[in-house]
Amino acid sequence: MVLQLNVGEVKYAPKRDVVYLFPAVIRSVAARLEDAPFAPLHVLLRQRGISQDDLGEALGCYIKYMNAAHQNPELKMWDVLEASGWNACKPEAQIAVMFYTGIIFTGAFFEGVREVVPLGGRAPAVVTDLVVAGQQLDAYLAMPCWQKWLYRKFKWLRRLLMRGKGIYVEV
Repeated sequence: MVLQLNVGEVKYAPKRDVVYLFPAVIRSVAARLEDAPFAPLHVLLRQRGISQDDLGEALGCYIKYMNAAHQNPELKMWDVLEASGWNACKPEAQIAVMFYTGIIFTGAFFEGVREVVPLGGRAPAVVTDLVVAGQQLDAYLAMPCWQKWLYRKFKWLRRLLMRGKGIYVEV
């Protein structure tokens, strides 16, 4: 049974609504796996011999897993993971996929929590705003320490750095 909350004209189903983020999150994760912005992770991946093909395979299996979630409701989560091929992927590649997926969803969640309002308050953010928040967190975490300090200090630099990464948002 789906829990749906009616707040004025807006209908919320918390379990369902997060699904709308999936396509944008996957595009961001794929770009991060290719761009390698978080240097410590990608140094580890290179040391362990993890190739772009390994990362692509893990991401592909993750996508199959998520897309297959609704196809056979009797199957448990771990059964669908096995069927998707996820369990056969290299563990380091799995970690990289989950790392970037977690960053994007964490940023989106942080922004979404800020948008939760009582009845009569401002309407919640659109899905793209939530994904942009995840992309901002991703970009920030990939910065070296000195750049993070400058980023926090200067609003104009935040705007410049985000736009340089193709993330258009007022910061």
